[in-house]
Amino acid sequence: MKQKMVLFFVMILFYNLTILARSIHRPHDPSIPQITFYWKDNPTEKYVLRKPHLEEFPYFKTFNRNSFEKYILPNSLSIPSQRKGDPAITTDQIKKMVDNVIPEIMHNKRSYTDFDIIKSEDFNFKDHCGALILKFKNYPLILKLFFESPKSLIEPLSKGLIPSFHFYMGGGTNRHLTGFTRLRNHELINEQLQDLPQWKDRIKLPHKWLYIPEGSRWISIEGINMANKESLYNEIPGTYAIIAEEIIAERVFSLANKEDKEIALQLTDDLQTTIDANISNFRIEQKTGKIALIDTEHFPALVGLKKPRKFRSYLDYYFSLSTKCCVDIMFQTKKSRKMVQTAENPFATAYFSESRVK
Repeated sequence: MKQKMVLFFVMILFYNLTILARSIHRPHDPSIPQITFYWKDNPTEKYVLRKPHLEEFPYFKTFNRNSFEKYILPNSLSIPSQRKGDPAITTDQIKKMVDNVIPEIMHNKRSYTDFDIIKSEDFNFKDHCGALILKFKNYPLILKLFFESPKSLIEPLSKGLIPSFHFYMGGGTNRHLTGFTRLRNHELINEQLQDLPQWKDRIKLPHKWLYIPEGSRWISIEGINMANKESLYNEIPGTYAIIAEEIIAERVFSLANKEDKEIALQLTDDLQTTIDANISNFRIEQKTGKIALIDTEHFPALVGLKKPRKFRSYLDYYFSLSTKCCVDIMFQTKKSRKMVQTAENPFATAYFSESRVK
């Protein structure tokens, strides 16, 4: 824990130095990646983000509207209540609850009719942007809500310290973009596990579904100076939800348990670092005794890994990511940054969604 705190404060130092060190006299570079955002139904009001850290993968490969149809919340869903005697919840009721909580959030409420807050650190309640994780009050389901607008997407440092680090490490990414990867990566992990006999019968992945709330607006994204392509285009929902099966845990893995650490790091390595080795992502499911992976976010997309990374220990895990963060923010040369901007991300080749070139 002491090592983690030291590394965390080192990252804060580099973050502050980065913000303070930018010169207003820096000459304009026309080759810097640029992304333009606007509501699809209002293309006249545009917002532009120009940063040397921007890459193609987060904005143009994590989501493809047609390919994500298979992840949509099914019409036939029926989930038993956690309260004895209450009826099961149906798809229509889930949709209604999600649609109803959004106005509550927009009116700056912190207490909701059908949900309890689990995590809000990555959500900006003032600007209504970021990621908010809730629990259905009476049903074994988790709701992950993601909000962005064209304006909030050009303010990547407004959602907190850790999301700011992810922005620099992951090619300009944010939780809204990596949230999409939870669905595709869930599928890819299941495929990988079938080829891993030592794991396939020991691992539990919670079911996950995509829901785009009623009235959600779509954001158009245009990019230039990335991946050696003249221009790029994509569309993403400004608001969307991921509904996940809740894992009732017998216990959560702990850094104090040597076997827990060994299992988590070995599984991460066997899955080629497509999952986050963060120890809290692993737990023992009460009902089956299996190892449950509650977070299927595509880890390379979050922290900008270009190839699998083997972590020898948790000290190595925290130190490697902290070092990468500092290097990405402070110590990349113009030449190395240019190489990243123009090259394909090898991890993206496992992904189904192709950028649409205009």
